Amino acid sequence: MKIEIENLKDLGKDIRSFPRLVALIVLLTLAAALLGYVIFLKGDGRFDTSKKPEMQQSVQQPEEEKSDTAIVGEDIGNVGTAYKDDRIDRVAEANAGQIKISSSEDLQSFEIWNATKKVGEIKTESPSSVKVVKTIGSSAYLSADFEGVGGYILFGGPYALYRLDMGTNLLEKLYDGRESSGFFSDISADGKRLLAVSHSYKGDVVTPYIEVWDVASRSKAASYQVAAKYHTAGEAYFAKSGGRIVYEAALNDPSAEEFAMFTVDLATGKQSQIGGDDSYGKAGEWAKNN
Repeated sequence: MKIEIENLKDLGKDIRSFPRLVALIVLLTLAAALLGYVIFLKGDGRFDTSKKPEMQQSVQQPEEEKSDTAIVGEDIGNVGTAYKDDRIDRVAEANAGQIKISSSEDLQSFEIWNATKKVGEIKTESPSSVKVVKTIGSSAYLSADFEGVGGYILFGGPYALYRLDMGTNLLEKLYDGRESSGFFSDISADGKRLLAVSHSYKGDVVTPYIEVWDVASRSKAASYQVAAKYHTAGEAYFAKSGGRIVYEAALNDPSAEEFAMFTVDLATGKQSQIGGDDSYGKAGEWAKNN
């Protein structure tokens, strides 16, 4: 009985010390968990104060090392120029493969590739740019234009147009306007006709013409003289409906410039003025909506 009574006396002390024991265990558990988390972060690299944050550095490439890539859909319009090196600088995704154009350093020789096959070469007499301007079905149309031309130029365009049949890999020239001081402006939706603008010089008198060319025969099908008041013209487009063309004209006088916009009925040849001095740069939009 004495032993049992002494045990009962110690029971009160044990009961009173129990909460302290529990608290101590909880604290030790939390400390262990915190220590483990810190060790994990340090091992993961997130809690290492010895490491400095890395700074992203923007390095500008030298001009001769820059390249550009354009994706071509059904009609991409102007997509940029060739570049001053002999690497492949322009890649155009077309219906039947990839068209690649690589230019020589002097911009007078251009290799044309369809995917991995070289299909032809375009050579020019002066620095030029060659680019894809349109794709229609399996045909891709490439233009050649002069580089570095400056001065008071209101209208202009490529002096030559080529067609690449991406099925047969045949590359052929459709138009060259250098003999008539002309330039390519547009090609019809079916690829059968193209529009060009030429200029005739007689002394100080310059007369512009809007020309319709037949692609199959490579010949001029029609020519429309611009009103004598105007000495330059351009921005010629086939209307969406197909029955008319639209173009812009100007006096070509920087001191007293004046603009106008005209349409030509392809069935009758009749010209009609539809825009005045505020029409500069609006012919393309008109053609898309009419």
